[in-house]
Amino acid sequence: MSEDNFGGTPGTWKPFGIVNMIKANSSADTAIAAGGTYTQSEVQSILTELRELKSKMSTAGILAV
Repeated sequence: MSEDNFGGTPGTWKPFGIVNMIKANSSADTAIAAGGTYTQSEVQSILTELRELKSKMSTAGILAV
């Protein structure tokens, strides 16, 4: 390819499609402060929050499961 192909002005940007974004609702930070070890209930709490996040993202269509 020669260098001539890189000269000139760029083309015009055209809209290609619509991205249907859904704004997530903010929620309170319920994360536990980091420590050296976690109790079983702390681990379960973290897993519960991750499962809820996964569910919300799937419902919003931004996570394929």
